[in-house]
Amino acid sequence: MSENTVPRPDILAAMPIPDEIRADMVDMITKSAGTVWQRPAIPPAQRSMMTISVLGTVGRLEELRTHINMGLDNGLSRLEICEVIMQLGVYAGMPAASAAFRIASAVFAERDA
Repeated sequence: MSENTVPRPDILAAMPIPDEIRADMVDMITKSAGTVWQRPAIPPAQRSMMTISVLGTVGRLEELRTHINMGLDNGLSRLEICEVIMQLGVYAGMPAASAAFRIASAVFAERDA
C-alpha cells in the first residue's frame, strides 16, 4: 500500500462530496488522513480510540458513526469503545457521552441485525 492511500476506499466512496470537487477532496483526505493513519508508532486500534474520543467530544456524530465502525474493524471491542465514550464524558461532559452512546448503540444494533 502506498504511503498516501487510505486503507478504507469504501469510506471515501460513501462520503457525500459534490462531484464538482470530489476528486480534489478525496486526494486531500488521502494525503492527510491516510498518511496519519498509516504511521507506525500508534496501532490502528489506538488511533480509533483517539478518533472516537475527539469526534464524540466535538459532536461530529455522523463521522463518529463511521469511526465506531472502523474501530470495531480495527479490533476494538464494544466494551473498549464504551470505555472511551465514558472517559470522554468525564472530560467533555455527559451530554457529549450520551450522544456518543446513542451512536455506538445504533452501530452495535446494526451489526447485530
